[in-house]
Amino acid sequence: MKSNFIDHCKPTFLKLNKTASLLFKVIFTNPRTYIFVFIFSGLLSILCSWLWNTYSFFVILPPILINFLSISVFIASFYLGLYLVEWRQKQFLKKIKLINLHQYHIIIVVFLLNLALTSISVLINIILYNIYSLVPIFNFHLPLLSNIRPFIWLLYIMGMIMLTFFLTLLYVWMATAISNRNWSFATLTIVTLFLLIFSDVILQPTITNKMWPFIILGYLCPTKYFIWFNMLFTSYQFLDSLGISQIIQDFNQVSFIAFNQVWEPFLGIVVLIGIFSYLTPKYFTWGMKG
Repeated sequence: MKSNFIDHCKPTFLKLNKTASLLFKVIFTNPRTYIFVFIFSGLLSILCSWLWNTYSFFVILPPILINFLSISVFIASFYLGLYLVEWRQKQFLKKIKLINLHQYHIIIVVFLLNLALTSISVLINIILYNIYSLVPIFNFHLPLLSNIRPFIWLLYIMGMIMLTFFLTLLYVWMATAISNRNWSFATLTIVTLFLLIFSDVILQPTITNKMWPFIILGYLCPTKYFIWFNMLFTSYQFLDSLGISQIIQDFNQVSFIAFNQVWEPFLGIVVLIGIFSYLTPKYFTWGMKG
């Protein structure tokens, strides 16, 4: 019975391996990948750290710093979304479909690509932080990441994998469901900006938590649930209620906090992944007219 199962799954693994080898080669041999995903993400992370630590009354604490270091997941997802639109326009996806691929194969391979790009970029950002934090102009007086214990890093990694998977589903859906190339590019760009602005990844929650437009639109921003899920771990709030002060520094002066318990954003995460796990393959299209 075990042998039959392996024989049944072998063609699927062979297709995944062949597709992954091809797409990984296409992405990692393109210089744009290194410029856009690695260099641009690193510069954006550095810029956020410098601006908030220099011009904000509220200091950067570990959960906020980790948000800045994790910007890469949005940039990598956007980049792969653009690639998918280009592949559809050039009928590239239709050509590789000839080996009897299913849309699930493409989604899985794009997720693995996204995970690889994001992991490498976040590691680069962490290395860069350990360098620029020594430069006086950045005003880092404490080694913030030393506060994060190994088990917290494991929880953070789990949260990032879920965020990467969700963004893969979201961007594959946007890149393949829209028939017009220009509308696809516009949608990808607008949604990326919306996610960056309203998910509390580049703006400090201490600021956005006081502004009702950000509060309302924040709940409509799917990635906010993932970002807060990680912040509630990296702030140790799930162990100590006062950990919320690392996320919202004047928490004792406000009457509203977006999420108080880990289960609250996690519930949103489960719902969102469930919805897009259905929508993405259902509306997946291989080619584009015109």
